[in-house]
Amino acid sequence: DAVWFVVNSIVTGLSGGISFLAFVLLYVLFWLWAPLPTGGKAGVLVRSYIGKKTTVSAAYGTCVAILFYGLGIDLAVLFGVISFFLNYVPEVGAFISMLFPVPVILLDGRIGNPFAVLAFATLGQLFLKFFFSNVLEVKLIERDRDMNIHPVWVLLGLSYFGYL
Repeated sequence: DAVWFVVNSIVTGLSGGISFLAFVLLYVLFWLWAPLPTGGKAGVLVRSYIGKKTTVSAAYGTCVAILFYGLGIDLAVLFGVISFFLNYVPEVGAFISMLFPVPVILLDGRIGNPFAVLAFATLGQLFLKFFFSNVLEVKLIERDRDMNIHPVWVLLGLSYFGYL
């Protein structure tokens, strides 16, 4: 009886995964054959936002690489590139990128006091995240009049999605 339960669970999981994969492939094929139109004002706004986000992410990744290079951490450029890409993930991406250098810092025998370097690197990344996300990116977006959102809409959105 337990064997049938295990087999049934495996078959159910595999069939669910295959069904999900089929739907994803169908969506991808439809998007490739007939892409969504990106013209008009919405397309311009999205391209403008992505351009600004890319600029901020590149500056953030460069500063992380410079910080790590200054601290003598190996693979500083790699961690800067990881920070660049993960900065696109809203709110949590930069924090996830802060986890990648931890083993390199702690296991590098050439670093005299790895815990102090780890603390300084983490605090430096937190400062950079705060500055780039909460100051620089906000200023870039708020300068564009088309991207301004009335505070009532922001509160309504926060209330609605907080409820969900």
